[in-house]
Amino acid sequence: MAIGNKSKKSLLITLGAIPKLVAVLSKEDAGLEFVVEAIVVLGSFARAASKENITALLQNHVLEVLLKGICHSDRRVVEASVRSLRTLYLSNLTPSDPLYENPSVIPRLVDLLSGSYTEAECAASVIAKCCQNPGHQALLCNSGAVDALLPLLTCNIPKILLPTLQCYTALSYQNEPVSLSMKAASYNGEGMESLLTHLLSRDKPDDVQLAAAKCLTNMFRVGLFDSTTSQSLLLKILGTCVRMCRKDKPLAVRAEGGETLAYLIEEDTELQQLAAISDHLVKTLIGFLHREDLDDDSYAAMRESSFKALASLGANDEDIRKKIIELESTMDHVVTGLEDTNPDVQLAAVKCLHSLSRSVQQLRTSLQDTMVWKPIMKLMHNASEGMLTVASSALCNLLLEFSPSKEPILEAGAVSLLAGLTKRPESALRLNGIWALMNMAYQADEMTKSKILEVLGPTQLFNLLEDPDTNVVMKTLGLMRNLLSGREVSPNITHIVDLTSHT
Repeated sequence: MAIGNKSKKSLLITLGAIPKLVAVLSKEDAGLEFVVEAIVVLGSFARAASKENITALLQNHVLEVLLKGICHSDRRVVEASVRSLRTLYLSNLTPSDPLYENPSVIPRLVDLLSGSYTEAECAASVIAKCCQNPGHQALLCNSGAVDALLPLLTCNIPKILLPTLQCYTALSYQNEPVSLSMKAASYNGEGMESLLTHLLSRDKPDDVQLAAAKCLTNMFRVGLFDSTTSQSLLLKILGTCVRMCRKDKPLAVRAEGGETLAYLIEEDTELQQLAAISDHLVKTLIGFLHREDLDDDSYAAMRESSFKALASLGANDEDIRKKIIELESTMDHVVTGLEDTNPDVQLAAVKCLHSLSRSVQQLRTSLQDTMVWKPIMKLMHNASEGMLTVASSALCNLLLEFSPSKEPILEAGAVSLLAGLTKRPESALRLNGIWALMNMAYQADEMTKSKILEVLGPTQLFNLLEDPDTNVVMKTLGLMRNLLSGREVSPNITHIVDLTSHT
């Protein structure tokens, strides 16, 4: 009745089937056949995927039942449980913490990686979804996940390869010790790097190629190989990412390809330059920003991916930035992104603006023409720490002396906003706040200088000189230099000199 029929799933859930099944499952004398079938039905309910249905499953302790099931002595119960567990974790509503609270669960999942293909596929999918922080990564690595997954990399079945690669991607992300363990691992005499490189081959499915590229990208970003000694490998990874952005690829692959590309080239100028001349990439990425016939989720994913990739491409090279901005109303898309209701798209757009705002020429032209300072100032109010950090970095550039946006930003109340940042506990926000004020004060008129001193206050100014972050201290000294410089000395500036002489 339930399998393959969403309406009947929902009806049965409404009628209270879940607590009844869980109650009978909890009885000591429950027969194995019933246990297996009941777990299968609960897994089928999880495929209904609506928020209400997943919530009902979680509230009735189905997750705990399934975690207990994977530790059962009967293999049929184990396989049914891990399959239903994988299905339940397709929803982002399912929490990861319960896996790590029970000391027997993670070792059991790792053990299942060496079981049947079905068990291995489902266990790898669960691990990939639930590996979310350095603590999780370390525990899984110490439990033997790196070695247990290795034989699966030699399997030619895509539905096994993909969750395996996703596991390695989750394990290695921004984690050098785990990445080192991966690099040192080998199977039948072949190392991890070689196994992953084979999976970049064009005869592999797109999602497998991309997943292998993500694993290798993570290893590159933590410094396990560099662009000099591993140039051939990096070109293969770069080529794979660029190829996955093509218009003939599935939407999900294109979006993920752009994200992976952005991470790969983010800090490497040579890779940025190579990517910029590869396969009309800039034009392809800007094509991501067009709505076409996409649903809301797909459109958001494409835009986020595009903004991140464009931000990485234009991070260091003026010619690349010019190329990006001059194509197809790029800045109009960026402004729209800054005003997007999706916070992930909005943050990616801010990163893109921050990258493009490093251009002196563009500050005077395109960035001024589109008045990007308005949405930046707006979103800085009540923004998250991550958003505020990137937005304030972009604002630093918009406040440079040669930027036409400087005056309207001042009039919009930037002094109070930036002075507030200097009092934040986060070092990056204090730095951006004082840096922007330093830029604002450079060759400013006496009214602007007086306003900065009035709002910031001498006490806070000298507090910043004792900041534990040396960069904050240096920018504070830069602000004082800019406040003190000029042909005329105002009473407020004289006040600074008087304070300095007593310090």
